[in-house]
Amino acid sequence: MKAKLKPVTRKHPCPICEKPDWCGLTDDGAIAICMRVVDGSIRDARNGGFVHVLKEREREAWRKPIQPKVSQSVTPIIAPIDRRHAVYTSLLENLTLSGRHGDDLMRRGLHDTFIANNLFASVPGEGRAKVICSGLASRFDLHGVPGFFQQDDDWRLAVGDWCAGYFVPVRDLAGRIQALQIRRERGESRYTWLSSKEKPEGVTSGSPVHFAASHRLEQGSAIITEGALKSDVIAQFTESAVIGLAGINNYKPSFGAALKAAGVRIVRIAFDADWQSNPAVSRGLERLGVLLRDAGLTVSLLDWSLNEGKGLDDLLAKEAA
Repeated sequence: MKAKLKPVTRKHPCPICEKPDWCGLTDDGAIAICMRVVDGSIRDARNGGFVHVLKEREREAWRKPIQPKVSQSVTPIIAPIDRRHAVYTSLLENLTLSGRHGDDLMRRGLHDTFIANNLFASVPGEGRAKVICSGLASRFDLHGVPGFFQQDDDWRLAVGDWCAGYFVPVRDLAGRIQALQIRRERGESRYTWLSSKEKPEGVTSGSPVHFAASHRLEQGSAIITEGALKSDVIAQFTESAVIGLAGINNYKPSFGAALKAAGVRIVRIAFDADWQSNPAVSRGLERLGVLLRDAGLTVSLLDWSLNEGKGLDDLLAKEAA
């Protein structure tokens, strides 16, 4: 394909999900790589998104399978969750949280004790990252841990000025850190994953589902929202387990069955309040509801006025202030 893929903007949002960030669009308008909507796509993209054909002439070219790069080494696979958790925990414990980033988390409503216990930490500069990587490499096998890669026979962390911000731990059902998301200080796309895909011995993080206060799932109910950090805030203000999707359509077909197997019987969906005016979000909400009901779960919608807060986290923080 000769056309170049460019990031979407507020002026030219994604034609599929209608969002101004994270997705891509070719400069000739023929192909969209949507990071949120899978329905209608012809296949997965290399970056974890979904390929949508906007002009029919491109369809056959994009249906052709991607030819693997010739390499003498085996493509790295993601490390087991226990090793990822151990590496990420040690990484975060060796970092600090700047006052600016701590203030941002507290402004969102998180208490200082939760911030400390959950291991939020500022993204280090490249120099500090090298020192930490050296120590981690002496203790852990870093192969297959997203965000780490090899350079000149040494392990490196895939960070730089472009991702200045702080790490948000993304936890699994057992509370283990399965991936790290970065809340960036600037840029149109404020959230990105710590990933080392396309780098030597690197691997992608994927877009895993986050579980906040997962021990509360034994109550048989949970709130589902979009975003790991938002989930943490909601969990602090409620007595519920909260599940954070990386995107409104970012979950596996087995998602509902997995929740039921974990003991969940009642689910409340809490997407941002603009779902009524955003067709893409509205469709995503309906699709998720159908999947959960098909799994035998009782589903309801948490709704509020947009002027009360865009997200449920905003609403709860405002009420607590």
